[in-house]
Amino acid sequence: MDRVVVMCLMCLIELFMAIDVQAGKREDSALTRLELYNVSWDSPSGNSKGSMPLGNGDIGLNVWVENDGDLLFYIGKTDAWSERVHNPDGLLKVGLLRFHFERNPFAAQQFRQTLNLRKSRIEITSGENHIKVWVDANNPLVQFEASCSEKNSLTVTYEPLRSPENIALRKRYFNSVVHTDSILKVGEKRIGWFYKNANMKQKELANLTFGALVEGTGMQASTPVTLQSTSSSKSFQVTVAVLTSVDNKPGEWLKKVENIADNLPELNTARKEHEKWWEQFWTRSWIYIEGDDDAFVVSRAYNLQRYVSACGGRGKYPIKFNGSIFTVDNRINTKKEGQPVSFDVNGDYRAWGGQYWFQNTRHMYWPMLMSGDFDMMYPFFDMYQGMTDKNKELVQKYYQVNGLLFAETCPFEGGIPKATPEEKGSYTKHYYAQILEYTAMALDYYGFTGDDDFARKTLIPIANEGLKFYFSYFKYGKDGKIAIDPANSMETFWKVRNPLHDIAGLYYVLSGLKKLPSHLIDRNMMKQWNAWEKYIPQIPYGAVDGHRVFLPAEDLYGDKRHNFENTDLSAVFPFRLCTIGEQDIQTGINTFERRSEKIIGCWHYDVVIAALLGLTDEAQKQIVSISRLKNARSKADNEMRFPVFWGPNHDYTPDQDHGGVLCTAIQYMLLQASNDKIYICPAFPEKWNVDFKLHTDKRTVVYATVKRGKTEQVETLPAKRKKDIVFHL
Repeated sequence: MDRVVVMCLMCLIELFMAIDVQAGKREDSALTRLELYNVSWDSPSGNSKGSMPLGNGDIGLNVWVENDGDLLFYIGKTDAWSERVHNPDGLLKVGLLRFHFERNPFAAQQFRQTLNLRKSRIEITSGENHIKVWVDANNPLVQFEASCSEKNSLTVTYEPLRSPENIALRKRYFNSVVHTDSILKVGEKRIGWFYKNANMKQKELANLTFGALVEGTGMQASTPVTLQSTSSSKSFQVTVAVLTSVDNKPGEWLKKVENIADNLPELNTARKEHEKWWEQFWTRSWIYIEGDDDAFVVSRAYNLQRYVSACGGRGKYPIKFNGSIFTVDNRINTKKEGQPVSFDVNGDYRAWGGQYWFQNTRHMYWPMLMSGDFDMMYPFFDMYQGMTDKNKELVQKYYQVNGLLFAETCPFEGGIPKATPEEKGSYTKHYYAQILEYTAMALDYYGFTGDDDFARKTLIPIANEGLKFYFSYFKYGKDGKIAIDPANSMETFWKVRNPLHDIAGLYYVLSGLKKLPSHLIDRNMMKQWNAWEKYIPQIPYGAVDGHRVFLPAEDLYGDKRHNFENTDLSAVFPFRLCTIGEQDIQTGINTFERRSEKIIGCWHYDVVIAALLGLTDEAQKQIVSISRLKNARSKADNEMRFPVFWGPNHDYTPDQDHGGVLCTAIQYMLLQASNDKIYICPAFPEKWNVDFKLHTDKRTVVYATVKRGKTEQVETLPAKRKKDIVFHL
């Protein structure tokens, strides 16, 4: 081989090794700094409101230690559906387990309970007594490990959540139809239970079964619901296998869960692989903000919320905005037959039930793009894609045209309301734009990942069907453009003409589709998109105090405001037509400064708008408030102990909208991409320092360190995109 070639290869190898070393140092530093946000408590908790979350994306735990030394955890799962998904108990807990030591290991020594974020486990110590609880990132298993300074005995008890008395209460207050769990007889060394969905009329729920098997080293079943140590010991290890499946024949579910329990991975190997997964998760991206106390609170809130999303974000179905899989015991104050009533509920309950609200669900998924958590977006994309056949049939039935819509409110299997012109207005009828925001997010996903298979099978087919509805259903005016009438301007204005939300969505989606690589689209497709683009109505503008602003719609027809949304800012978010690097940003700023609603918390996303418009002071003020604000509406849930168990706000505790909005806003304060440019710190305060790794379009990763308003270091992968960086400090 030519000497020059050899020398060049050696130089390249040295360069790549240097890059790997540098990347390794960054990741090691990121993992070390993560420890700043571990949550530690020096006292037990009175009840589940003092619980910490754990999860592997599908199985979630609320873990707490009570004053008598008992450790308890709720087991939640993303697909544990009840017979009536729309009910407050539409998504159930799998169960509740209590771990009781004969002699309280926490009685004499200083108590410490810590959520170790890097390893995703809860560590509880008191002197030489140690307990570790974790949910295996790679297997449907919960692991409990304990070592004691002196010999002790352990009892593990399944405690029923759906007792006859509890079922009677649910039936009385919210027409529940749940039933008791079935207790298994599974030999001398295990206990187990399951819940079998009794709704045989709905194919998606028929024979759905979920439950768990529990076994422990040196333990045997003393009753059908109790495992007991066979002798005193200094160490204990308990494994819980959790499963949901559809089983038509008796015993099928049991065979499946026993197969899991009979083939457990070796514990030390499983623990190492579990910790490896979480370290890879934490090094996909990071944001660490330093400065004053506000900076710490904001940075901690971001990292803890991202953790909670990861704990519940890899299951079969998307994260529930109203509690995820971490709902806890609560006291409900409401009305029944016009009279105030109060009653206690357990972790099965959640306000707003088990259905999905698109406007709420989206907030957990927008920030996953920049954090690089693409695997956690699959449940969102897949659930809505799974609705397409059913919803297309309903579009044809209700509207007599071809096309596709996603409802604002629906169960996991889909469905849309009939919202033809003669139908009475409501919050969610005549609200069609969900399909456009889904497509907008899918376009970003493709831009971030370059996943051609996703573009061909998901993005383009769903986009085309959604556009087909708009340009087939609505009538054309003399100007050759469609009149989107009647249609809601989100939930706030009902049955108006040409709402901004839909118009901005159409422009954004068609512009994005036309920029797709040529190998994904053919000539006919591009021809159709060009034609459709010409049919979009003009964006509605108005004037306030002599300043041009966006309007909620071309004509509100005198409709009153029904909700608290700033629908006139849709061209800023979610359809980013008017942001940093785009034209007409001043109109966005004018509109924001004159907005009607100024509410902080829950699904209100003024802070996202402020960040996208580069309004640093406003974005900082709001993000600090959101990071410190547990409850924007009442004091009902202020006793929640975990820092990011927000709510209830408009939703339920822990409120995932609140955390999702927070994460999206922080990301946009740090990084925005537009027209082939990457803007660094477009709305980030100079007095804070930050180190971040975030993802952006064109499969690009950006590393940046900013101190005292000056960029100390910026790198991109691929390196060629560094030329696209614009410092916006």
